[in-house]
This record gives sequence, C-alpha cells and structure tokens, in this order.
Amino acid sequence: FTFGNMDEDGPVLTVFIVAVVVRKENKFLCVQETARHYLRWFLPAGRARKGESLEQAALREVKEEAGIDVHLDGVVRFEHSPFPGFSRFRVIYLASPVDPGAALKTTPDAESERAEWLTIDEFRRKDLRDPDIVDLFESVAAGRPIYPLDILVPENKPYAFYEGGSATKPSGGGWLQSLKNSFAKG
Repeated sequence: FTFGNMDEDGPVLTVFIVAVVVRKENKFLCVQETARHYLRWFLPAGRARKGESLEQAALREVKEEAGIDVHLDGVVRFEHSPFPGFSRFRVIYLASPVDPGAALKTTPDAESERAEWLTIDEFRRKDLRDPDIVDLFESVAAGRPIYPLDILVPENKPYAFYEGGSATKPSGGGWLQSLKNSFAKG
C-alpha cells in the first residue's frame, strides 16, 4: 500500500498524545512527574501506544500516573502542532473518577512521583511543567464546551446520526428533518 507521490519528503511522522483533565467537584487531578521531567506538576498525559486507541491511551495514562480509574466524559479539544520532521496531534479529554473516594498514587515509579487532587489556586502554586494548564483548568471550570466522545471514531465506522452522545439511526428524513421538527416543536 502506498500513499502515492505526496511530496519529495514523503509522509510526515505524527505522534499521537492524550491529556486528561480529571475533575472532582472544584478540584483537578494533578500528577508530579518523574525526574525526567524535573519533578514538575502536570495533568495525566502521554503517547498512544501501537495498536491502542486514543481513548484506551487516556484511560491507561490516568491509571499509570495517578492510580485510579476514570470515565471519559468528552473531548475538550484537538490540537495539531507541526514541527520540522514530525507533527504532534493531541486530544485533551475531560474525565471523572469512577470511584471519587479511590486512593491516589503515593508511591513513585517510572510513570510519576505521585498524584493529588488540587484546586486551581493550589495547582498554580506548584512548579508547573506547563503554566498553560492553569488556563485549561480555568476554562473547564468556567463551563467551556465539551464535545461528545463520538466526535472521534475509528475509520470505517458507520456514519450514523448522533443524538445526545449516542449513535442512532435517523428517523423519517434524517438530520435535516429532525432539525425542522425541533424548530416546529419550539
């Protein structure tokens, strides 16, 4: 299988990254990274592995770095950053803990030093890997739009009509008729 003559340089290597904003009431899940990242604070994040979906990568990263299971609630945004020689595609998910009372990781390992539930102000006072994460937390706390998980699906999935975050078959006239019906009811 070939992509044809894309250009002289060929296809661009793309690294797929996930980051997960986990919220519990007015606190966010934060992890202290290992010495490789200078023991700075961040949110659970990392690269997707070969054969792993981005959702699977997000769940795994939270478990490895914070020690808890989460439920993915939606997508905060997609980011694409081209660099010389490669590009990075990052999906930022919003999640909530499966068990809000679950104990967070406290024993350092290769993934992280520890995890804590922090308010935005508490997080701001830490030594941060990326200060922009404060803005991300603030935008989520302020009610920024969160997109349904089915905005990102594997190739060859049916192009179903999406309603309320779940795939359904359109009834009588498809999406345009559904839109017209919603205006007629209102």
